[in-house]
This record gives sequence, C-alpha cells and structure tokens, in this order.
Amino acid sequence: MVPGAADAQGERAADSVRAKEIHDRAISDLQAARYDSAIVRFREAIRIRATIGDSVGLARSLNSIGTANFQVGQYELAIDRFVSSLAIRRALADSAGMARVLTNLGATYQDLNQTTRALETVREAVALAERGGDRLVLAYALTTLAALTSEQGDQPGAMALIGRARELYRPSQGLGTVQDSIEGWRFTTRPLGLALVRSGAADRGLPMLEALVDSMAASPGATRGEAWARITLGEAYATLGRLDDARTQYERGLAITRPSSQRPLALQALRDLGDVETRAGRPAVALAHLHGYLALRDTLFSEVALQRLASAESRLEMDRLVEAGRSQEARIARQRVIAALGAVILVLAGIAVALLVHYNRLGRRREAELARTNAELRTALDDVRTLSGLIPICANCKNVRDDRGYWEAVETYVTNRSDAMFSHSICPNCGPKLYGDEWHQHTGEAPHP
Repeated sequence: MVPGAADAQGERAADSVRAKEIHDRAISDLQAARYDSAIVRFREAIRIRATIGDSVGLARSLNSIGTANFQVGQYELAIDRFVSSLAIRRALADSAGMARVLTNLGATYQDLNQTTRALETVREAVALAERGGDRLVLAYALTTLAALTSEQGDQPGAMALIGRARELYRPSQGLGTVQDSIEGWRFTTRPLGLALVRSGAADRGLPMLEALVDSMAASPGATRGEAWARITLGEAYATLGRLDDARTQYERGLAITRPSSQRPLALQALRDLGDVETRAGRPAVALAHLHGYLALRDTLFSEVALQRLASAESRLEMDRLVEAGRSQEARIARQRVIAALGAVILVLAGIAVALLVHYNRLGRRREAELARTNAELRTALDDVRTLSGLIPICANCKNVRDDRGYWEAVETYVTNRSDAMFSHSICPNCGPKLYGDEWHQHTGEAPHP
C-alpha cells in the first residue's frame, strides 16, 4: 500500500472513533435531558460521519438528533432528520433500523394530531420489525401502535398489541436483560393502563398508572418519564371524573416540564388542565390555562418557518458533507488503485530481475562451457603441433614410434592421427635403382649421368 492511502485510511479510522465518542456523549446528554448540548454534539457527529462516508453511523446520529428535536417540540426538524435517516436505512436494506426510525416518525405525527399518517407509518414499522428479527424494535413499534389504537377507541386491539410487546420485552433464552424488561414494563404500562381505564376496567388500569408514577419518581434523571407518567395518570383520573386528582397530577407534571424544556408535554398538561377546570366550573382558571396553552402553542408553531429553513439548510449541509465524503472515498480509491499498480509493477520488476539473474547464470554457464571447449581445442591444437614437430622416426626404415612406444609405418601413423591419406608411387631417384634400364625404357627418360 502506498503511504498516502495508508495515511487516509488511518485518518478515517481516527475520525470514526471520534464521531462515536461524540455520539455516545450526546446520548448521555439526551438521557439527562440536556437537549441543547445533545443536539450540538449530534450535529458534530453527523458532520464527521457524513464526511468520512460512514452510512450506518450517520443514520444512527440522524435518528438520535431527530429524537432530541422531538423531545423539545421541534417537529419540523425531527421529521427532517427521521426522513434522512430512513432514506439511508432503506439504501442499506436495514429492516430493524427502518422500523425504529418509522416508529419515531409515527410518534411525531401522533403529536401533530396527524393520526392517519401516524397509523400508516407505525404499521409499516411493525411489518418491517417482524421481518428484521429485532424483538426490542418490534416491541417498541407494537407499543406505539397500541397507543394509537387505544386513542382510536379500539381498547381490545390495543391490549392485544401490548400483550405481544410485553412478551418480547421479557428476557428469555438468554435474550434481553432485566433492564430491558423494566424499561419495557414502563413503556407498555401507559397505553395498557389507559386502555383498561377507557374500557371500564379502572380497578386494574389505575393501579398500573399509579405504580408507573412511583417508579419514574424514584428513578434519578427520569424527569421526562415522570412528567409523562403524571400527565397520563391525570388523564386517567379525568376519564373517571376524579377532577381534583387529575388537577394535582397535571400541575405536578407541568411543574416538571417547565425547567426541562419538555414543551410538548407542557402543552398537553395546559390543555388538559383547562379541560379539567372547565368541567369543575372554574372558568377563570380554565381561561388562564387556555391562555398559557395558546402562548406556548404559538411559541412552538411560530418556529415552524424557522425550523423549515433550518431543515433546508441542514439538507444542503448534508449534501455538501456527503459529496465531500464521496470525494474522499474517490481519493482513497485512487490511492488504492495506485497502490495496486505499484504492487503489480514491483511484482513485474521482481520477475524481470529474476529472469535477468536466471539468464545471467545461463550466460555464465555457457561462457564456462565455451571456455572449457576452447581449452580443449587449444589442447588439441597443441597436440597437433607436438605431433608435427616431435615425431620419432627410424633413420633406416623410416618407421615412426607412437606414444605407447610401438613402431609403425609412417603412413599408418599419419593416417591414424589426421585426415590425410597416402597414395603410393615411385620417385625418379628410386625408379632406376629398382628397375634399371627398364625404368628408362618405360618412362622414356634419359638415364642420369
């Protein structure tokens, strides 16, 4: 790998770790109702994750910041973040993740009194959660659907859905924890208690809601949970005509929501207090609560235009960050290609060097063989020169002595050691000696004087 690619991957890994740390701190802020701090941290985690192309982490942070926006009544921003998270989850084919985000989106629609859209959204969440196999996500979606079903007047249907959810929250076969079970009991008690009260079984539903209030009040940091439980208990008392008890719970819930920025819950408490005072024959008090309700509602919903603008800016920023992430991914991809080409070049260079070494060795071997052959030839030539210069020959019979000490005719000696062949004849000096006058008569030559 080339150094640039390794550096880029190292930076990406470090950014991923930093984004997770920031996200985890934001979750702690969210659980402690420090919403402004949580939103700031979630934004930073989103910026980093979008830049490095961490789709899974980005979807998680978008869903979480949407939850924080929802908690403080920033519905436009919440919906925008949930929809952005949902788009990423769909691209990843993450059924459980889609179900979780859709449930949050449905709860937001519920607060905005868009009941039809809320029901459609949460039903889709239930279907996806059943496919995804995450039992806690399915339990969450079923409980949210139960609350909507109870509000529509179908109490048996709501209770059946809650029964399914409670089975999923209960630890079994090593799945889930005791804390999951506790949180599941708290989450399902509200719609179940209300469904029982609405169906005429107040003797069963009311103790559940009272126990829920006690549980939340005894839990450190459960500010929103306690306010939510008291307002729900006030609604149950109001349904039963116990107006004084209802008033007490609403007022306590309202007192909790005001310093904790839980404006949607405060809005519900003021509206219900106005209804209770009207039923109790105290129109002046009811009017005061109504004015408070209208002022808070105007505060919340006058922010819609600003939230829409912020949502548009958020989408533009997200697009920019995603594009930056794509550019970084493209740069890393190019560096990987360069690294791969470098590796190929190194391999080819290695092969070339190996071939050069191989052929160099072959060349040296051939040179050695050639040198050895030349030496042999030189030796042979030396032998031939020795043969031509040092031939022992008899002074009388002219026989030649070979290397082994045997004497042989000169013809035989030369023929065996060269390509020469002898053709016998008689010279003019020897002819007359051998044949006398017959030689001269035969050859026609005059005798020598």
